[in-house]
Amino acid sequence: MVAIPESDGMMFIHGSMQCPYYINPELCVTLNIPPEKLRVKQSAVEGAFGGKEEFPTLLAGYCALLALKCKKPVKIIYDRNQDILYSTKRHPAWIHHRTGLNRDGTIQGMRIEFLLDGGAYTTLSPVVLFRGILHAAMGYRCDHVFIDGYVYRTNTFPNGAFRGFGAPQLIWGLESHIDELAEACDLLPHEFRLKNCLVKGDQTPTQQVLKESVGSPAVLEGALERSQFAEKNQTM
Repeated sequence: MVAIPESDGMMFIHGSMQCPYYINPELCVTLNIPPEKLRVKQSAVEGAFGGKEEFPTLLAGYCALLALKCKKPVKIIYDRNQDILYSTKRHPAWIHHRTGLNRDGTIQGMRIEFLLDGGAYTTLSPVVLFRGILHAAMGYRCDHVFIDGYVYRTNTFPNGAFRGFGAPQLIWGLESHIDELAEACDLLPHEFRLKNCLVKGDQTPTQQVLKESVGSPAVLEGALERSQFAEKNQTM
C-alpha cells in the first residue's frame, strides 16, 4: 500500500485491494478531508479470496496518516509472516444440528444454530454470518428448516472476509452431520445423500424453486463410479 501526498492537498492511495470504494469514505473521515481530495487506485490483485476486501482500509489509513504527517510518500509492505500475524482470518465457528428423520431415512426437519467468533472488530462479520446461514441447510430436501445465527465480539484478532464467506464452515458441519445421520439409519453415506439431495423441481430452504438442472446427484454418482467406491467399500 502506498500513500502519496500531492501539492494541491490531494492524497493518492495505490495498493493491492478488492474494493477501492471501501477505502475512500473511511479515509475521508480518518483524514478529515472531502472525497474530492482523495484518489484511490486499485492494483491488479489476481486471487484475493476475501483477504483484500475490508483489511486494506487499515493499511491505507496507516500509510495516509504517516504521509500526511511527514509530507512524503509512505509505503507499507507485509511479508508472509506479517500478513499471517496481522491480517484478518477465517471466522472460527460452532455449528449445532438437530435433524428429524422418517424411519426410511428421509429428512423431515432441521434446526441449526450457527455461532461465529467475530474477533475484536466487526469487519465483514455480519455479511459472513448472512452468507453462512444461506448455505446452512443447502443441498438437501427438507420442508421444515429453522436456522439461528449469531456473531460475537471477542478478545481475539479480528476475523473477516475469507474464501467462501462463511459457507465452508457450515458445509463442513452439515456434511459431517449427514454422515452421522446415514450411520443412524444404517445407510451408506452416499445412499443417504442420494436419497435426500435436491433434484430439479425441489425448493431450497430459502424458497427458491430449482427450475433448471441440478448437478448434485449426477456428480456424486459419477464420482462413485469412477472411484470404484462400491468395490473398495466391500473390502474395508
